[in-house]
Amino acid sequence: MSETKLELAELSPLELLNDTFADLIAAVDQMMESQTGEDSALAAEKAGEALSAPRRVDEICALMAWYEAREAVLRGAVKIAEERARSHKAFVKHLKDSIELYMLEKGIARIEGLAHRLAVYKKPDQLVIENEDLVPEEFFDKQMVEQRTLNKERLLMALEKTEIPGCTLLRNQKRLGVK
Repeated sequence: MSETKLELAELSPLELLNDTFADLIAAVDQMMESQTGEDSALAAEKAGEALSAPRRVDEICALMAWYEAREAVLRGAVKIAEERARSHKAFVKHLKDSIELYMLEKGIARIEGLAHRLAVYKKPDQLVIENEDLVPEEFFDKQMVEQRTLNKERLLMALEKTEIPGCTLLRNQKRLGVK
């Protein structure tokens, strides 16, 4: 490893950035403080030299490459984490479904553990809109911009009394609760 790369590896990105731009910042500060045009021109020249030094360019590029590499690693880690989360969710759903099916088939209402309990509970009724175009107009709210909005509360109350085209009220569904 070259001396420059070894030095870069030993510095944190913030230290590297501060070190890289120290001469440039000093030159800019001098420009801000100078009163005469000649002092200002000299400070601008120093600032240009500080920025154009080959080592500075290499340090800035190394810093950008480090952050780009970290971004790629983090994006990859996020992708892997999302895939794992989906896999874990699917596993838990499969496990719950299997236990629920077993309990329903065997007529078991509750299974007690030392710290947890499994029980099959009734799910709340669920409104399923199969085809919104078939739902009667009376269940839609009018918006100022002439946009129809389905009023699910009114639809749900009506569904409890009668059938309505385009939707179904699912009743007495079960779900497995884990506490």
